[in-house]
Amino acid sequence: MKKLITMTLVVLGTSMIFSGAVVPASANTDPLNVAGTPTVEKITPGYRRIEIWKIDSRYKYKVVNKHAKTYRISGTKKQTKLKVNHYLKNYKKATWTRKKITQIKHKGKWMMYYYITTKKHHAGGWVKLTDVRVVSPRPSKAHGHFQADFDTWYRGLSQAGRNWYSRNVDGSAASLNPKGEQVPAQF
Repeated sequence: MKKLITMTLVVLGTSMIFSGAVVPASANTDPLNVAGTPTVEKITPGYRRIEIWKIDSRYKYKVVNKHAKTYRISGTKKQTKLKVNHYLKNYKKATWTRKKITQIKHKGKWMMYYYITTKKHHAGGWVKLTDVRVVSPRPSKAHGHFQADFDTWYRGLSQAGRNWYSRNVDGSAASLNPKGEQVPAQF
């Protein structure tokens, strides 16, 4: 008897929901909408990105963060999806070369990502700039009238500085040097 009552309630409830007689409690309703029809909530995507730029591949990188991963990027700019394709703990001694650069926003925070490859292991993927470090040519720090190289400069930025950078630098020729490398914008 209990099974019959439970099944009847389940069937009755689902039929009422599909017929539109019952609005689920989680649905938003517009207070000015007299009919009370549910409105669709805007879904904020998990990741956003800006343009992808090809850059000079003269820089060589090593893994800094052994827990880091490389990703495959798919989807549109406003609904970008990242899928893990390599774990960098398996490539501790590999030398990586960057090929492309982009910025990706996740939970309101922008981060620079490089597309890196390694010839020896035939692996590649997108990785956060902070998970790898430059080994060749030797990175420069800011001193006197000399500006730090982009990797060193970007690592030193706070999250507010990274967000500012993503809004004000669009990858145009003004933010690329003659070698095709992205350079920090002047404050």
